[in-house]
Amino acid sequence: MKNLLASLLALSIGTLGWGQTIVNTETLMLSGDSGFVWTAGVGGDASFGNSDVVDVSADAGFTKDWGRTAIKLVSSWNRLAEEGSSIQSSSFAHLRGEFGNVDQLQLFGFVQTSSNDVLNMTTRNLIGTGLKRRLIEGKGGWLALSWGAFYEVEQYSMEIPTSEMLRNSVVLSGGKGLGEHVFVRVTSYAQSDFRNFSDSRVFVEWTWDVSIRESVALEWNLAARWDGDPHGGLEPLDVGTTVGLRFGFAGD
Repeated sequence: MKNLLASLLALSIGTLGWGQTIVNTETLMLSGDSGFVWTAGVGGDASFGNSDVVDVSADAGFTKDWGRTAIKLVSSWNRLAEEGSSIQSSSFAHLRGEFGNVDQLQLFGFVQTSSNDVLNMTTRNLIGTGLKRRLIEGKGGWLALSWGAFYEVEQYSMEIPTSEMLRNSVVLSGGKGLGEHVFVRVTSYAQSDFRNFSDSRVFVEWTWDVSIRESVALEWNLAARWDGDPHGGLEPLDVGTTVGLRFGFAGD
């Protein structure tokens, strides 16, 4: 199970709904020794009677690996509703291609689309490319660094002009197994607009997976996101945490 949990986590840049307003594809990007790997996660809570509130989150991802080339697809959906009316919701889909050996230098390219009504964002579309290298590969742990650039178009539900920009992103990510049943993941990235450095974003995420069965783990996630130039009067800092189950499979 430890090897499977380790395979559930690996990427370079991107953006998943932790705490509804925090976006990161890192946790769902799969890497493994097998030719085909998939994972799925689900979490939520509900209350009825004096209150009628449902909070549900789900995600899924898969990787098809041919050795030096891989295709990865991940997606996520989150919704908090009261009496059937949405309070917060977000979703994304991310498709990526990887080429080369990550222990030397790996080239990647991706497209992504997302939405987030907490950020008043109806759509956020990205297309980008970058390079990634694994710096440390040891027993039960690893550390990787990547840099990339992407073109971004954001459209909003409020009377805010459509935003188009070219961003760069630096990501440091690592993971380590703690015993036979626990795997810890840390991801951090910094993004900035090439033409306006004050429009920068910083993200830090911690994820703990504790195996329950061969392909099932209890997952706890804590993430923080800071935006140097938030739009529409939004606060610059978001902090979110989730607890749920994660399922995975590695095979040919």
